[in-house]
Amino acid sequence: MEWDEIEPCRGVREMFRRLDIYEGVPLGVLAHKKSKEKLDSAYKNNIKPWNSLKNWHARLVEDILGVPKNSVKGRDLDYAEIKVIPIEYPKKGTKLDRWPAPQEDTKICSFNFNELIENNFRESHIYRKLVSVIFVPIQRKMNWKQPEKIDYESMYMVNSFMWIPNEGILKEIENEYNQIRNELIRQINTELKFKELSNGTKVLDIELNSGSILDPRTGGGSKGTSTSNIIIKNKKFKVKQKSWFLKKSLTYKIMQYVMFGE
Repeated sequence: MEWDEIEPCRGVREMFRRLDIYEGVPLGVLAHKKSKEKLDSAYKNNIKPWNSLKNWHARLVEDILGVPKNSVKGRDLDYAEIKVIPIEYPKKGTKLDRWPAPQEDTKICSFNFNELIENNFRESHIYRKLVSVIFVPIQRKMNWKQPEKIDYESMYMVNSFMWIPNEGILKEIENEYNQIRNELIRQINTELKFKELSNGTKVLDIELNSGSILDPRTGGGSKGTSTSNIIIKNKKFKVKQKSWFLKKSLTYKIMQYVMFGE
């Protein structure tokens, strides 16, 4: 199916009408042939198969909704940020003991060190992303992270919904944002420490603890080598790239409340 000429949804009603039409339809039916070939190649060559699959899901949903391909600091659409969540059936002995259980934490946006230092939460990029979110859960029958041949017929969208966090949740997120911000300021105002990444790049060593909701961490795990910059006293330093994540314990509670009122 071709999505290149699809216009962006003009509002929430149109967006949910579009999502409802394709709910339960195998993603392999909805996707471009070329996009499936590219994903198959990533799996065949074991090129970050899990990240390739997540990015493929997200781009397909964005194509269906007419989200422009260019990356901007605002929301995906004027009225909402789009977040795709891989979900699974619950595993015995875990805290996420009911369907739908999010498979992982949800990446919200890239982490800008100087923005965090200079801006309060209500002025930040992450706040603009979080005030209105469309969650699109993706169900898959097989093991999510196993780098196997993709079964396109086993993946489909289910129970998409809109989340507008209330002031209580926003305040909790703001408190954690401020704790992380204060810790970053403390670290750059003490003796600066450096470390070397696996590719030999020397970066400023900054470690920030997660909260119960927010997690500022690298998206590619401890072996990631992507870097960004931080300016301290008019001097630029390289630092390991981080992103803002919402903990899956929160998205699990959100989905349970939206779907079952619990």
